[in-house]
Parts: sequence; C-alpha cells; structure tokens
Amino acid sequence: MAELVARGVRFTGTAPGWTPRRPGERAPLPTEVSDAIWDHQYCAFVADQHDLDRAEAGAPVKSHEHSLLWAERRTGLGSRSDRRDSYLFQGNGLDDFRTAMNPVAGWRCVSCFVERAATDQRPLHTRNALLRSDDGLCDYCRSDNRTGLPTLANGFELSELATAYCTYFAEHYPDAARALIAEVRQRAPEWLIHVVDGFLATHPDLPGAPTLTDTDDEPASVQSTPRRRAQVLPPGQRAGKCEGCTQYLPVHDDGFCTQCRVYLGLYVPAARNSTAA
Repeated sequence: MAELVARGVRFTGTAPGWTPRRPGERAPLPTEVSDAIWDHQYCAFVADQHDLDRAEAGAPVKSHEHSLLWAERRTGLGSRSDRRDSYLFQGNGLDDFRTAMNPVAGWRCVSCFVERAATDQRPLHTRNALLRSDDGLCDYCRSDNRTGLPTLANGFELSELATAYCTYFAEHYPDAARALIAEVRQRAPEWLIHVVDGFLATHPDLPGAPTLTDTDDEPASVQSTPRRRAQVLPPGQRAGKCEGCTQYLPVHDDGFCTQCRVYLGLYVPAARNSTAA
C-alpha cells in the first residue's frame, strides 16, 4: 500500500450507498483503485519473472525499479500502475541554452542586432580621420557600409545619443523596437532608464505596449467568508476516535460512537414515563 501511495494512488472515498454490516468493517475500494492495485501487482509479478530469467541466464539485475519499468513497458500498463507526475524534459523546465547565455552589454548593432565590441560602445569615434558620434554599427556592418545612426552635433549629451537609438529602432523596426529598448532598460543606469521611459511614454503607438485597465471602475467588494462554528456536542460526548469503527466522530465516555454502541448493544434507551400527570 505504501508503494502505491508513493506512485500516486489515493485511497479516498467510499462506495456510494454502502452500509457497514458490523463495526469496523471497511468499505470496498473504488473500481479505479482496485484496477490500479491489480495492475501494480501484475507488473511486480512480471518484473520478478524478468529478474529470474536474467539470473538463470547469468546476466546481472540492475535494480528493482528498472525491472518495474521494463514490466510496465512490456505489459503496457505503465500509465495505470504508476500515477506519479511525469518528469519534464531534461528533468526541469529550464532552458539550458538561454540560462548559459550572458546578457548583452550596451546597445545592439542597429543593422544585424549582434552584441558590439567594447570599442564600439564609446560615444565618440574616429571615422576617416574625423571625429563623430557613435554610429550604432558593429565592425562588420561598418565595413559593409551599412546605414547607422545619424551624426549628432558637437557637444551632444548622452541622453541625446540614447534618444537617437530609440528613434532609429522605432522608425526602422517598429515591431521589435519596444523589445529592443526594453532589453537595454533592464541593465541600464538610472539616467538611461529615465530617458527610455520618457521615449516610450511619448510613443504609445509602438507594438507590444501594455494594455491599460480602466481605473474608473470601482473594485469589487471582497466578501468575507463566515467563520465555521465549532460543533456543539451533547453532554457526555467528546470529539475523538471511535475504538470500534476507528473513525473520528463524537464518542461517549466508553470510547465508542453512537452507531457502534447500537451495534454492540451498549446503548440502552431510557424508559419513558407514560403515566399522565
């Protein structure tokens, strides 16, 4: 029984309409549980026969659990004899490839979206012997003469460069702009978070914006659940476990419930006084 409970079989509920014939009689198991017990016993028998055949052939036996798995596949009763939850793929729900990847540092390349080198993350660059602002490209896209960020005026602020990135993504990649900007915001300093939030607030038409709920509606009142009152027992009874049927019911001073007292003949009704007053 303990092994069946560990395998997911729950012994709960009684057969409808069943009445005990004597105190302490157990209710018959439901058909579903009885079938599970039979399947488990049959798989155990097949597993023992498999171990015996391997022992007679001189082959080692791995383990009893391995033999049970073999018997469940052999008989086709694995889904009925074992009701434990199946394991997830690779034992958990983690994505090993995504977990092993380090977060991208800085802004991605505005052309191929790869992580750029640290030398490309600087706000000022020298291109063709001229000093200009960051073009937002990686080394490969720059060598292919791909289009990048426009040149900013001399003396620009870092907030203006961040706004240029956001504007370029919104104009050229409107469907992915919000996701690209949100990725930078997750690891951005406080000043950059304010710039990004201000840009997203002024561009609510970008796809992927969170839906705003109607704040004018009043919240539904929470109904308080009434507290359950304790059961008031008659005099001479207490809450406990009956020594006859082993159920937790109101019992008398002798340790039996009212139903068991009737079965055992311990309940003697008091004589009624039929004399008229």
